[in-house]
Amino acid sequence: MKDFSVGNQSLMDVPARLADMDRAGVDVRVIYATLLFAPMTDDDDFQAALEISYNKWIAERCSEAPDRLKWAASLPLRSPKAAEKEIFRVKDAGAVSLMCYGSVGDTMLHDKKYDRVWAAAAECNLPIAVHVGWPGPMRQMCDEHSSSLNVSFTLPLLAGFYSFVGGGILDKNPKLRAVFLEGGAGWIPWYLERMDHYYPVAEFFRESFGFEPITSKNPESYKDRVYTTCEAGERLLPQVIDYLGEDNIMVSEDMPHLEAREGSGDDLGARRDITKRQREKILFHNPSKFYGIKVKAKKKPGRRAT
Repeated sequence: MKDFSVGNQSLMDVPARLADMDRAGVDVRVIYATLLFAPMTDDDDFQAALEISYNKWIAERCSEAPDRLKWAASLPLRSPKAAEKEIFRVKDAGAVSLMCYGSVGDTMLHDKKYDRVWAAAAECNLPIAVHVGWPGPMRQMCDEHSSSLNVSFTLPLLAGFYSFVGGGILDKNPKLRAVFLEGGAGWIPWYLERMDHYYPVAEFFRESFGFEPITSKNPESYKDRVYTTCEAGERLLPQVIDYLGEDNIMVSEDMPHLEAREGSGDDLGARRDITKRQREKILFHNPSKFYGIKVKAKKKPGRRAT
């Protein structure tokens, strides 16, 4: 039912994808895997093999237009040693970010078993992209479409956000940065303020039981290394910009998408409740800088990196 060819959607026809990007006014796209939103097998080694196979495949597809098609590598976190090794391989293969979800099953991302994974990402200067998805036990709790999309698909993103900002990942890795994708931006001020509110209480109890502080600073101290994508029509976007900073928010646009969100960049570019400089940063400069992509923009109005 979509207006896009199967070749475009599958990336087996790269020229078709580029032609549709031209029509949408998009110079560069960073591609994330829809296929891996939920675990594909109960076998950890098989899951790792599937994710590594995807990384090799997407690198091959994007190599047909390397200046315009960039890719995020999937992190096979159910096998931490494989994930650590894969980071160095995909860095050499041309990945611009590393994708994971808000938890690994029922294990949070700041679990010590992943310490070497995040250290390897920092060493390779590859940002972590935490994406919405169905990684954990809430998937079984939500047995119909609405709760599945609004609860088990979305809330793990907050768990991942906690792990990086409040759980110590950013504290342990000063050069690491993280982006939180496809969950909008309006929740971040509320959640980060809530984490900050409970920080002294949690640390009081940790000290009482003889535990070391989980982070050396309060959670809000790390917000300059937190990035997010916004939806084009978010009412609270001006407030998020004021709180998080105009350099830390990026556009998100799916092509093709069931929600018919193609063209969201145009909708965001048309907003007048944020400044022209803020619109240009969100649409172009921030993603270019975050992913380390040098974009040669074509001389057409409204073009953007996404």
